[in-house]
Amino acid sequence: MELDAVVLDPQTINDTLGVLLKYQDDIAKVQGSEAARILEQVQQASRG
Repeated sequence: MELDAVVLDPQTINDTLGVLLKYQDDIAKVQGSEAARILEQVQQASRG
């Protein structure tokens, strides 16, 4: 899947959750601060 984005940010994640998650309840759980938290964890892990 191509997002046409150079870097991920919480807004991009929120805008594309419907492609990744099937149910509205799951999307609601991940939107907002949860998306930002997950992104932060991924970024920290990629830094080593």
